Amino acid sequence: MSTILTMQENNESIFKKLQQELRSLVVAADSQQRVSAIKAFLEKWNSITPELDALVKVEIINLLNTTPDKQNSEARALLHVLVVDVLSKHSIPLPIEDEIKLLYLLSAETPAPGDDWSAIRLQRATWWLRTWSRIDKEKDSNYNPADMPALNVSPPGASGMPSGVDPAAIANPGLRNEYMKAIDQNREKTVYYNHQYTLRRLEPEFKKMAAIYLVDLYSKKPLAAAEITRLLVDWLPGRSEAATIIDAINKQTAP
Repeated sequence: MSTILTMQENNESIFKKLQQELRSLVVAADSQQRVSAIKAFLEKWNSITPELDALVKVEIINLLNTTPDKQNSEARALLHVLVVDVLSKHSIPLPIEDEIKLLYLLSAETPAPGDDWSAIRLQRATWWLRTWSRIDKEKDSNYNPADMPALNVSPPGASGMPSGVDPAAIANPGLRNEYMKAIDQNREKTVYYNHQYTLRRLEPEFKKMAAIYLVDLYSKKPLAAAEITRLLVDWLPGRSEAATIIDAINKQTAP
């Protein structure tokens, strides 16, 4: 089995246990006590891996965003801190659907009076363009949606066993190892297939929203035409969408 898959499975096993603990905190008590319980959890939380840290924090974000705590100012502040923290630590990419969800959450927030609007705008624009670039880079032009992974892997014919059988049921070590390798390859193919499918499912709406959001950001004063031009060159080099965004900003800001 590949090292990546082993790490993913270990993380998933730990994460499922943590999920139950977190959900029990959120179900209990009133809004203020829930927020206090989540903060206490975060204080004692010691991540094993960056991937697991991001998964746990996204789970907390989802919980805070789906409970009545949205009306609690402390809960909203905690939600904001966690979203910014996860998006800031991008050495290990989130699942693409989680990354996009966090961007949507953050874009709905209005900076508070006294916040450094120019710095916030640059940060948010960079994150949106980073995700746009990630989608473009991770899409595989060779992806074939008709080439789906198997629901049940067939063991070697010489084993005489049916598809999906437990490898332990195959007595011959060579045939058993061959079957286990086929299972691992199919698991990797499933991860690849699901990711490519998800990229294509989310891409159109995300890019539409990103373009609208970037135009809105850079149509606000103080204007920063050179900054958005540089960002688009850095993240979307040679892309026609970059020119479309600049044109839209110019129209919005024309005297």
